[in-house]
Amino acid sequence: MLKRICIFVATLSFLVVLGLPLAQAQSNNLMVVHVPFDFYVRDQMLPAGAYRITALTDDGATLLIRSEDGREAVVVLTNGADAKRRQPDAPHLVFNRYGEQSFLISAWHDAANGRKLMQSQRERSLRRELAQGQRAAEPEVVTITASADGN
Repeated sequence: MLKRICIFVATLSFLVVLGLPLAQAQSNNLMVVHVPFDFYVRDQMLPAGAYRITALTDDGATLLIRSEDGREAVVVLTNGADAKRRQPDAPHLVFNRYGEQSFLISAWHDAANGRKLMQSQRERSLRRELAQGQRAAEPEVVTITASADGN
């Protein structure tokens, strides 16, 4: 069953990437951001660089994270995010950082409108390893300010 779900998700992602030009024409561009470090979105590692975050659905639940050079792209499903602490008014991304590994956890259009990504299997495994090794499993939270994209 899990294998079928993985195949379905991979196929869906592939089809979405093939339809990027059409999806971009109809989508809501949220922000452009330069991330100065490699990071994970779900279980896919993306290199440092400039990225465009785009909502593919009207409710913003599906995000396309695509490098400005077009080499990297990932589509993720998100949930609405509640601000547990004060958020900047500007568009921004929030990451959990464990040493040299960073994981995208949310994308915010402003202080009140954010989308939260589900925690990846890689991040869960890393937290377990750190807890078993008696090292702090709590991540450093890193916020990167983005620019609103008016396209």
